[in-house]
Amino acid sequence: MAQIIPERIVTYRMLTHRLQTPFITPNMDIKQKIGKRIAHLRNLKGLTQEGLGYESEIHRTYIAAVETGKRNISVEALEKVIKGLGVTFSEFFKDGVDD
Repeated sequence: MAQIIPERIVTYRMLTHRLQTPFITPNMDIKQKIGKRIAHLRNLKGLTQEGLGYESEIHRTYIAAVETGKRNISVEALEKVIKGLGVTFSEFFKDGVDD
């Protein structure tokens, strides 16, 4: 039986986003920093929030809330997101976000 996988639609914003570094400041709280990092890596991979949710087995609204710093992500959920992004923990937490 064929597996249905959501299509990845590449938009102009996704292509130009590779050139931009997310705006992370030292005075941001950790929820905002992690959320911006997730959004940045998700965009680099060409994934929508729904696509990342599918890859991570987490609902897209939870992904959106984490990316905007409204939800505090658990370690278990962060592990799923990192796996869904196809990166390692060290790549996720490396200094600098100029991938």
